[in-house]
Amino acid sequence: MTEALAQPGSLEDIIRRDVQDRNLGLTGFQGATRGDPGFSSTQEFGDASIFGQLEGPGRTQGGGEQRFGQPVERLFPEEAPQLLGTPETPPRLQPPASPFAARAPLTQAEQAARRLGIEPTPTGASGGVDIPGGGGPQRPLPDELIPTEPPIRPSLRENVGEVFGIPRALLATGEFSSYLRQGGVLARGHPITATKAMREAFTSMFSEDNFLRAMTTMEQSPEFERHVTNGKLYFARDRAEFSQREEVFANRLLQRIPGLGQVIRGSERNFVHFLNKLRLDVMSDIVRGWEKGGVKTSQADLDKIAEFVNHASGRGDLGAFETFARELNVAFFAPRLTVSRFQLITDLLSVRRIEDPLTGAKSFRTSGKVRKVIAKDLAAFFVSNSMLLWMLSAVPGVSVGVDPRSSEFGKARIGNTRIDLWAGFAQIARYATQAATGKGVNKDGKVVKKPIGTTALRFLRGKLNPPVGLVVDLLPLRTGDTPRDFLGKEIDISSPSALGAEAAKRLAPLFYQDLVDAFREEGLAGGVLAAPAAFGIGVQSFDEDQGRSRSRPRLIPGISR
Repeated sequence: MTEALAQPGSLEDIIRRDVQDRNLGLTGFQGATRGDPGFSSTQEFGDASIFGQLEGPGRTQGGGEQRFGQPVERLFPEEAPQLLGTPETPPRLQPPASPFAARAPLTQAEQAARRLGIEPTPTGASGGVDIPGGGGPQRPLPDELIPTEPPIRPSLRENVGEVFGIPRALLATGEFSSYLRQGGVLARGHPITATKAMREAFTSMFSEDNFLRAMTTMEQSPEFERHVTNGKLYFARDRAEFSQREEVFANRLLQRIPGLGQVIRGSERNFVHFLNKLRLDVMSDIVRGWEKGGVKTSQADLDKIAEFVNHASGRGDLGAFETFARELNVAFFAPRLTVSRFQLITDLLSVRRIEDPLTGAKSFRTSGKVRKVIAKDLAAFFVSNSMLLWMLSAVPGVSVGVDPRSSEFGKARIGNTRIDLWAGFAQIARYATQAATGKGVNKDGKVVKKPIGTTALRFLRGKLNPPVGLVVDLLPLRTGDTPRDFLGKEIDISSPSALGAEAAKRLAPLFYQDLVDAFREEGLAGGVLAAPAAFGIGVQSFDEDQGRSRSRPRLIPGISR
C-alpha cells in the first residue's frame, strides 16, 4: 500500500464510505445500474471492483475517477490500470471469459467487499451473483462459463474410456515427466523459457489458486487471442470434455476419490500449466523475434509454427482418426504423443499439404523461415543429447549404445541402470532401423533376424494401454501356453497375491517403479541415478542375466522412457 492509499483509508474503508455517504445501503448499492442517470463512475468503480461489471474505461463526465480528492490511479496504482482500463487495453473486470477466469480467486476489492458482508455467491443456473439485501444476480454469466465439471455421461463409449483411463492417470501421478518428455524438444531449444514454465507449474501442483491465476493471465493476454483463439496453438483445460484435456489425464473417475483425487488433480494442474505456458511462451518468442527483425509473416507461417509447437510438446494430430480419439486412448497409452514424434519429422521436411488462408495457394512446402525455426529447435535437442552422451561415455564405468539395431541404442549404461534422454525418439530410430534391415541385436551382442512384421507388432504392443496390454499378455492361456509380458518374462498368475503384484506393476506411478527397481539393482546409488525419471528422463534398471525387471508396463513407449 502506498502513502496515498493510507491517507484516505483502506479499500475496505472506501467501499464502506461509498455505501454510507451516498445513502445507498446494500439494496441501493446493488440496485444502481450503469443506465441510471445518477450513477457516477465513482459508484461504477466500486460496483465494478466488487461485482466485475465494468465494461467501459470507467471514466465518465464529472471527473468520477477522483475519490476523496485522490485519483484512483494513485490510490490503487497496481489495480487501477486493470480495473479502469487504458486506451490500449480493456478493463479486466468484465464477466469472466473462460472457466479459468470464472474459477479464479477473488480480487482485493472483492475480498474487501466480502469482509463488509457484501458477499458474491452463485445463484441459479445462470451463475449470477446475489447480494444480501438486494434483488437478484449482479454478475450474470453465460451457462457455458459456469465452472462446473462436466458430468460423466452414461454412454458406453465414454464410460469405457473413463475406466480404461484409470491406469494411465495413476502411472503419471506424482511426477513431473512433462518437463523433459512431452516438453523435451522445446526445453532444449528454449531452456530459459522452459525453466520459467517449470517454476510456475511446480507451484500449481500444490495450489489451485496459483494455477487459476496463471491460466487466467495467459488467457487474457493478446498472445492468447492471436495464437490460440485465432490460430492453431493448443491450450488444454483441466476440467473439461475429453478433447480439451491432456490425454494422460483424460479421466475424471479417480479425481472424485477423496485424498487420491486431490493428488491426481495436483499432478494434472502441474502437467497442464507447464505445457500451456511452454507452448504459448515459445510461440510468442518466435513470432516476436520475427517481428523485431522485420520478417514478414503470413497466417500460414503462424499456423505451421503453431503445429510444430504442438507436436514438439507432445500434442500430435490424429488427422482422419480424430473422430476415434477416445477409442485410440482406450487402446493405447499416449497416441498423440506417439504420433507427435513422427510429425516432428514431417514438420521439418514439410511433406504435408499447406493452404494459405489469405491467397488460397496450396503447397507441400513451408517458408524457409519456418523450416529454419523447426530445424534450430530439433538440432538443439539432438545435438545437446549427443554431446551429453559423448561426455558420459568418457566417464569410467559408463557405456553408451551406438548400434541403432540394439535396445541399448542411445542410452547411457551405468551398472545395471540405463538412462535414456531421447523422449521416445531412440525407440523409433531403433524400430525403424530393424524394420529397414530386418536385423536386430540381442542381449549377447549377436545380430539376429528381425522380420518386419514382428518388429511392427512389437512396436505397437509397446504402445498399448496397460489393461489392453494385460489382455494381450494373457492370450496364450487360451492355448494352454504360459502367459508372458512384453519382454518375454513369465507372468505369475498362480495365486491372488501374484495377480495383485502384477496389477501393482501396471498401476503404480512410473517414477516410483523406476525408483524401486534402481534401489533393488544398485542400492542407494541406483536410487540417485533414478531421480531424473521424475522429470521425464527414461531410467531402467535390470540384470540381463536374470531377465528384465518389469518396472514400466514395459515398455509402453510413450511411457517407456
